[in-house]
Amino acid sequence: MTAKIKSWGNAFEELYLKENPVSATDERQVLSLGGGSVTYICKLWDGVFLWGNDVHSDRIDYPDHDFDQKNYAVINICHAGRCEVEMQDDTYIYMTPGLLNVNNREPKDGYIYPGELYEGIEIAFDMEILKERVPAELSSFGLTLDSLNDFLERGNGNYMARASDAAIQRSKFLYERIRKGDLAISDYRFLTVSLLYHLKNGEATEIKNRSMVTKGQRRIAVEAEQILTDDYRKHYTVEELARRYGVSPSAFKKYFEAVFGTPVSYYLRDKRMSKAKEILSTTNVSVGEAAAVCGYENQGKFGSAFKAYTGISPLEYRRLHKAVQEEKQ
Repeated sequence: MTAKIKSWGNAFEELYLKENPVSATDERQVLSLGGGSVTYICKLWDGVFLWGNDVHSDRIDYPDHDFDQKNYAVINICHAGRCEVEMQDDTYIYMTPGLLNVNNREPKDGYIYPGELYEGIEIAFDMEILKERVPAELSSFGLTLDSLNDFLERGNGNYMARASDAAIQRSKFLYERIRKGDLAISDYRFLTVSLLYHLKNGEATEIKNRSMVTKGQRRIAVEAEQILTDDYRKHYTVEELARRYGVSPSAFKKYFEAVFGTPVSYYLRDKRMSKAKEILSTTNVSVGEAAAVCGYENQGKFGSAFKAYTGISPLEYRRLHKAVQEEKQ
């Protein structure tokens, strides 16, 4: 299958918004998203598209368009990285590895990638076209318009689920194939139908409210993160932070994990260790001083925590980093 590189905005206009989008179904296209990011797209049937997203930037803006003229449902499966999407109703959706999302709502501005990395697939359905005719390859496996609408209704337009390990492997295989562009359209169809069939029949488990927060809930998490990382020598409990914002500890932990992709304790540990590595590799301060800056009450506890995290002691880390730098010079 050939590859034609096009711009994201122009391709969106061509593939989605025209009354008669590209008619060829035997050509994989490569769309430039800017910043070294690309998406691989294949039109499987009229009204059904397969996307493989390979993102290496911090943001992708949504093209200007008149979305109201179209009615789309999109299945997203995340393989790697994280994605934050603000929706028109001021809620935020967070995609992390292993999550599946089915939605028919338009993003407000675009997509945010905190780690400048994201990999996954999307399967997009033009619901207006499918009202007229669902491809026989889909309907014969029970993949009907009703089944897609069922997911949307259960999630109020935003269904979230945890995909099984087997489903993720199927999805990753499909992604690799569309990335390489080495299959015929019939193969992409077969792999997509197989993935959808297994997701519909047990390889996805619904999760409620875990990866979606309101604007106010997001603000709580972001402000708390700034408090926690402003000075590592200061220690705060989840209970203290929850009281500050007038929410329960369990609600606070849910907001934080949804926004930052990991529990508060793990996130803070990672940040402390990252700060420790920075200090040890760029300054000559003592290990004891580094321990204090990173919020550890004594050098012994810091050394044990650092070794458990990295596999080596702080002094060994400093020596190794110095040796590597000398080799580069």
